[in-house]
Amino acid sequence: MPTGAKHGVSNVPCGVFAFSPDGRALVSCHEDGCVLLHAGDLSGTPVKVGGHQGPVLAACYSADGRRLLTAGQDGLVKLRLASGQELLT
Repeated sequence: MPTGAKHGVSNVPCGVFAFSPDGRALVSCHEDGCVLLHAGDLSGTPVKVGGHQGPVLAACYSADGRRLLTAGQDGLVKLRLASGQELLT
């Protein structure tokens, strides 16, 4: 688990966030590489998905909201389903 992350919540500053096109989901990406999936209204507990080794620099949802792309300072770009399941690195 990345430094500062406990029980699905990161205590490290968020550097990047993005809403899904329909506004029902939000991804927050943190300086410790942690990627969290939230409900768009911030209700409930966010879900931690595999992150990056270092700060996450960019995140965006696909136009249909079914996929999520993140890019980190580690030089990796990760494609996931909106549920968080990693498809490609």
